[in-house]
Amino acid sequence: MSRRNLPNNLTQNPNAKLFLKTYNSLAINYDHRGIWVDFVTIFACSISNDLDKEQRPRRNEIMDNALKRYPEDDQKKIMELMDITLAELFSNPNQDFFGEIYNALDLYSKAKSQFFTPYNVSKMMALCLLGDPTEEISKKGMISINDSCCGGGALLIAAANVCKAQGVNISKDTLFVAQDIDPVVAMMCYIQLALLGCAGYILVGNSLSCEPVSRDNTWLLPGLFNQVWVDRGIMVISDDVKGEAV
Repeated sequence: MSRRNLPNNLTQNPNAKLFLKTYNSLAINYDHRGIWVDFVTIFACSISNDLDKEQRPRRNEIMDNALKRYPEDDQKKIMELMDITLAELFSNPNQDFFGEIYNALDLYSKAKSQFFTPYNVSKMMALCLLGDPTEEISKKGMISINDSCCGGGALLIAAANVCKAQGVNISKDTLFVAQDIDPVVAMMCYIQLALLGCAGYILVGNSLSCEPVSRDNTWLLPGLFNQVWVDRGIMVISDDVKGEAV
């Protein structure tokens, strides 16, 4: 497997360079895209399992099956990729880190016309579309932001950062709803929005066909488990913290 190199816009990012180095060390022995699928799946399930008890048994099994494909040393490298992501997004949440890495690794599907919107373009769109979100929140008590073809979540990440910059509490006053037909990129969006502290949910399914999405294909963001969303009737949470989107 040939090694992937970072484009110029990421060469000055030490975490991006470390991520690619670690990823390339795994790609010597495994399918290049398969590593990404397993990494994202393990990461998403580990976040979901903290609160979503209804899905925990199934997602624990999925996560364990993904981990079993790797010996202990390589499992540690996958954990390192998670740690690098956490370090990068906590230090600089104003970016689409996964989208940049995904493109740098040539993982996008040209056959599906899968091209991610650059983050700076997403930020401009968010600024134009949102205006002053505090005005609507003062009238309605909350706002919702939807992206029916979310990819890695660049537009929603930008929207979250625009809201935060204007003093909006994105875990209590903003509901983020996303959908994508590709389960891998949907999980990428889920991970990044979860680490931002957003409330909402990510659906895996075809938004054009308007077919119902099963609970198994619904990823509840940790922020949705806040009591405020129960009070608004968006969430139902039982005593054992089993969450369900209404």
